Amino acid sequence: MKKIFLSTLTLLLFLLSSCSADDNEKVIPKLLVSETSSLIGQNTFDYERHYTYDDAYNLIAEDYVETNNIYNRNSEYIFENERIVGANIFDEGNNMIGYNIIEYNGDNIKKIVTAYGNAFHKEYLYTYNSDNIIMTREIKDIIDNTIEIYDYEYNATENTLKITERMNLNNYRIYTYDNKKSPFTNNSFMLKSASSIGFILNNHNLVKREFYENGIITRTNNYLNEYDAEDFLTKITRTSISNSGTTQTIITYTYNQ
Repeated sequence: MKKIFLSTLTLLLFLLSSCSADDNEKVIPKLLVSETSSLIGQNTFDYERHYTYDDAYNLIAEDYVETNNIYNRNSEYIFENERIVGANIFDEGNNMIGYNIIEYNGDNIKKIVTAYGNAFHKEYLYTYNSDNIIMTREIKDIIDNTIEIYDYEYNATENTLKITERMNLNNYRIYTYDNKKSPFTNNSFMLKSASSIGFILNNHNLVKREFYENGIITRTNNYLNEYDAEDFLTKITRTSISNSGTTQTIITYTYNQ
């Protein structure tokens, strides 16, 4: 009986020590480290993005390279109170060529200011409903002194979500999403940023995007998505159909694990 008790006690202490060791280990989130876009039928990539994180798995930098090398840039993110509030943008010569400023209302992005030299300067303003879902997006072009306002309508089903982004009655876009994990699932800032321009909503990915002008569809983008065993997006084959023809683009995503 004494031997059984000692064996049980030894096993219990081993289990407790194992749990303690596991609890002290930091869980490494699955993070996007690169994104590559290439046109089908061409040997060169359209663009590449590479993402850098600090030891706490916060996004700190993003490198962007284009095929023609005309607009290569690096963005260094600025933190305040443990969240991104802006970014400084540099060219290949490490010259500052632009910036982003992000303002929040609670956890929601309220305003984004983006500027590149004297050629591009826009403000993006957002309003939300009580469920923190974007309801309006206002785009102010500071240089051209113009304003565009978009309203959003939502229609959810079990496996898909449709969003109508409407500028007016006859000019709008319809986005259809899947129910899988986006590349930015574990990156809250990029997730919010991508959601704010329609390409991602929460943890979901586009499967279709339709463009209407004067009530007539002018272009359709279809997204054939592939996923890994954890339902993270790994590859998109995007087919764009318009009056000018059909093009296909492949976008691949690479993660840290």
